[in-house]
Amino acid sequence: MDKQVEPHEGHSQTDAGAFATTGSAAGDAKPSAPAAGDKGVAVRVLVMQLVGYLCMAGLWCACAESDGPSWILAVGACVFIAIFIAAYPFAVRTPSSAIARIMPALAGACGIAFSLVCDSDAAWMPWFVSMAAVLVLVAFLYELLRADRAHMIFSMSTTLFSGLLALCALGWSVAPAVHRLGAVMAANPAVGWATAVVMALVPVLLGVASVLWAVRMSPADYARIPTDGGRAADATRHVWIAWGLMPVMLYGAVVAIASWVLLVI
Repeated sequence: MDKQVEPHEGHSQTDAGAFATTGSAAGDAKPSAPAAGDKGVAVRVLVMQLVGYLCMAGLWCACAESDGPSWILAVGACVFIAIFIAAYPFAVRTPSSAIARIMPALAGACGIAFSLVCDSDAAWMPWFVSMAAVLVLVAFLYELLRADRAHMIFSMSTTLFSGLLALCALGWSVAPAVHRLGAVMAANPAVGWATAVVMALVPVLLGVASVLWAVRMSPADYARIPTDGGRAADATRHVWIAWGLMPVMLYGAVVAIASWVLLVI
């Protein structure tokens, strides 16, 4: 009779691999995640990032004359949020991933509403802080109200990460303000060039980090709850999509901060 192993943080990669797969024979076992060191995953992650950046850059150029947050860019960010939810990489890390998928969806809806009713780029930062505070409160209350509080830390951390990632992605909605960069460079070269360098360097750093993360992930980084190998394999087959989108979504926060800097200079 097959037996599952309950993993915990002290388990080795071998233990996690045994936990994440089942089968009556070794030939029946299925991998729960792409093998560590898989260069094909790195290529797919980078291609996904490139496509994401090009899509948002195209929308940004289309909104060049926008004054205030752009609902078009907010919708584009929500498309990424929806894809991230569909390819959610932590489905076998917590007993339930429902709240970690619901929070980004709600954040996306609020982001579109914000971009439609607000005509000031400066209002984005207070909105982000307010939404982040609500996210922390809801995630904490959810964990307190759960009947079974097993894997509480993993559950809360993935919920907060998913929600904050969505909020960062919505920072793309204020990207039209970056068109002020040329004027700021002329008026204040130090600030203008510093902003340009940071905006150019961060995607490179995020890309390198995402590739290193992708190729070094092992089953121990996925499976934290008892599950069978088939479900684990299904849940992690498309994690490279999420890895590819995460840097693009996180870069939205850089866009928002740069827009705020250019606005106040």
